[in-house]
Amino acid sequence: MLGFQSIALTVGVVLAPFVPGIAPWIFGLWGAKLAVEMAGWRLASADLDRRDLWGLPAASWALLHPPFIATIVIWSFLRPGDWRAGARRYRRRFFQRRVREWTRKVAAALFGTG
Repeated sequence: MLGFQSIALTVGVVLAPFVPGIAPWIFGLWGAKLAVEMAGWRLASADLDRRDLWGLPAASWALLHPPFIATIVIWSFLRPGDWRAGARRYRRRFFQRRVREWTRKVAAALFGTG
């Protein structure tokens, strides 16, 4: 749902110069979205005592988020992938590393080598 909303807002902003009748609606919706997000950021940053997250970082993220999400969603339709693509190899390497570490610890404990 977030992806389609982001695509709609981004396409609306791109089309606004060519279809002037939709500009007030698009920018009104984007303004409402921005107001809700900024209120959430304000509450969260106050609750977490992170004043550095409020202001320009929050505003820039709220403005750049819809085009970013729209790009990712469209790209995922054009070039689908598997989010687990490298998980099997990573898991194998992870466990191999753990076994090596364990054998070194056992050898150090038994034979006093480091």
